[in-house]
Amino acid sequence: MSIESQVKSALDAATHENEYPHEYLRPAEEIVLEIHDWSGIAGFDQDNIVHVSAAMAAVEEWRKENPQPS
Repeated sequence: MSIESQVKSALDAATHENEYPHEYLRPAEEIVLEIHDWSGIAGFDQDNIVHVSAAMAAVEEWRKENPQPS
């Protein structure tokens, strides 16, 4: 499973299954590092800019697919 799909799956699980509110104004990088801390992201190296960038892009894509409720 790619880093991107793992991030999006973790966000889906947190917000849809566990009903945690997503903090849309929080920086994507902070969310990525938190996901890695609490659930891990297989193959993810937090010191690798390519990995961090890919994961941050996944957060932004997830946000577009799951817009903030009005």
